[in-house]
Amino acid sequence: MRDVLQRYCRGCDRRDPELLKSVYFPDAVDIRAYDAPDATPAEFAQRLVDGFGDLPEFSQHHITNVIIDLDLEAGVANVETYNLVMHPVGPQTSLVLRPEDSGTHLRIMGGRALDRFERRDGEWRIARRVMLIDWSRDDLPGNPVWTTIKQGLRPGGPGTDPSYAHFQGT
Repeated sequence: MRDVLQRYCRGCDRRDPELLKSVYFPDAVDIRAYDAPDATPAEFAQRLVDGFGDLPEFSQHHITNVIIDLDLEAGVANVETYNLVMHPVGPQTSLVLRPEDSGTHLRIMGGRALDRFERRDGEWRIARRVMLIDWSRDDLPGNPVWTTIKQGLRPGGPGTDPSYAHFQGT
């Protein structure tokens, strides 16, 4: 289950829809406390990728406290996971930038995921996720500190981020 939680974070941060879908069962539902419709894994993954568009900065999702109430015999677990999320935000999703503005700013959020995990055919995945937001800020201005990144070390999406080559042993 912890592996599933970590892969979820990686899928969000790398904007990798296939990795995101892999942490859910296909018939799962993803429910957000903010103004977003309930979604299937495929709908959520696409909404996440579309929401970031072509912003040059990538997000970071960090999980902290994880509480697991496990029923091995029934093959279910109720899990609460605290998270800290830092998102680059452009004018299209900002609460403080106007549509005609350029650039980005940082949105930070603290929240919790309430997951129902199920074991099906020996594999644990998320069957239902409710994402709560305990606090958020959408007004942290400023430009990135590191504007020049060495060739081959720039964060990116599926296949372009250096971590993909790292895990393939190249």
